[in-house]
Amino acid sequence: MKSILVVDDNQINLTIAGHMLKGAYDVSSAASGEEALSLLDGKHFDLILLDVLMPGMDGFETLAKIREHDEWKDIPVIFLTADVDDDTVERAEQNGVKGVVAKPFKKEVFLGKVSEVLA
Repeated sequence: MKSILVVDDNQINLTIAGHMLKGAYDVSSAASGEEALSLLDGKHFDLILLDVLMPGMDGFETLAKIREHDEWKDIPVIFLTADVDDDTVERAEQNGVKGVVAKPFKKEVFLGKVSEVLA
């Protein structure tokens, strides 16, 4: 079973994503970039779903830290954000993100993007 790390500072978003992915994937969650890095240090993940706007270390900073580690740098990342503007999408693409999913999540779009990246 593929494993996914969901990173979001909003507990409701973590719960919703977890419920959507439950059963099809092994899901772990982190409430901050720092917590995500800690979890990555102890487990292999096939995909990271990463919130862009978080207090402290935001999604772009977290992504940069992930890319600094040889063992993590190739893990695909999908950004989760309520801020789906052209600048965010362009910046995400420039940083190698595999997609951007808008919040609130539309189940079909969310699961479709996850499935596409993990195929």
